[in-house]
Amino acid sequence: MPKVHNLTPKQMTFVEEYCLDQNGTQAAIRAGYSAKTAQVQSSRLFSKAMVQRAIEARLDEHRVRCDVTIDKLTDELDVIRLMAMEALNPSAGVAAIMAKAKLHGLLVKKVEQRVELSVGERIAAAQKRLRLVAR
Repeated sequence: MPKVHNLTPKQMTFVEEYCLDQNGTQAAIRAGYSAKTAQVQSSRLFSKAMVQRAIEARLDEHRVRCDVTIDKLTDELDVIRLMAMEALNPSAGVAAIMAKAKLHGLLVKKVEQRVELSVGERIAAAQKRLRLVAR
């Protein structure tokens, strides 16, 4: 890892660990932060511009060293898609198409969120709906 000034040894370890699997909580634990506070510590570390720059520099270094580009990955996924279709394996072809779309930022992960309401909040919401219907 290139020398990054103003990072503590623990922060530098976090950067290295994060670059392995891009899991902030696990990187914090492997860097020596408490498992109980790892998620909070990870968030705190990501809020620091110095840590963000160090992570980006490390990931850029890795991409250059491994000669990884979006164009090369796209070409490889196209070859895999064609092979899958020739082998009459449409599910593998769809997987390659989806990977290509994800690579290019065309897929957005949908997150479902469930909110529990108290009895009072449910009553208030029902009353509001009734007022809207009555109009």
